[in-house]
Amino acid sequence: MNMRETQAILFAAVAWSVAVMLSLSWPVFEAMAIPGLGFLLAATLDGVQGRFRWLLCFLMAAMVFLQVREKLDIPFGFGQQDEASVRFADAKSDQPQLRGLRLSPSMVTFLDETSNIVATYSKPDDTIFTYPEMGLLYSLTDRRPPTWAGSHNIDVINDLFAREEAMRLVGARPAVIIYYDLPNEALHWDELFWRDGRPSGQRDLVAAIKSLVAGYQLAGTYVIAPGDPPIMVYVKR
Repeated sequence: MNMRETQAILFAAVAWSVAVMLSLSWPVFEAMAIPGLGFLLAATLDGVQGRFRWLLCFLMAAMVFLQVREKLDIPFGFGQQDEASVRFADAKSDQPQLRGLRLSPSMVTFLDETSNIVATYSKPDDTIFTYPEMGLLYSLTDRRPPTWAGSHNIDVINDLFAREEAMRLVGARPAVIIYYDLPNEALHWDELFWRDGRPSGQRDLVAAIKSLVAGYQLAGTYVIAPGDPPIMVYVKR
């Protein structure tokens, strides 16, 4: 076995390992697709000769250009929330953990103001809760969730555990609740994809949150990028 074959096997093994580790979640997640795609494209280039090789190079260059352009417009999106365009990422956060990063003004406003709200309306031993996935705020505010899990995405926890977490949440009544209301269409799509169309335990979590915030005070509403559902910050009265 020569050096090139050894490198190809090593790259394929790393790509396969990454895919296996993330295979329980979205199957076309970049961390899974890109290593395997790179190996596939390299193998394709190696096997194509003549003028077709230049055509393939042109198509690949166009793909890179279009993907980079798209990534600059939408750096990251998850759970109905998109980040603002990179060209707006020129603001600095007051949070020491984020020193050195440049973020969009809307993101900085959300993170800084929410952290201040948590500091104002909770004590260090109080709990806060974020839904469906804003675990960064636990680290920024040095607060823990009242639940056993810090992430409650439908592909992370099963329905029985979600319902148990909903009961723990209601019983704990955290000092601050930070969440955005998932559109029913998004929840329905998740259930089609992950639960074969059956109602999921996510509905119990959403119902628990809504029952709690009915007795809380709205302290802030934030929209990170146009079209995103608003993130609402509630505090206990």
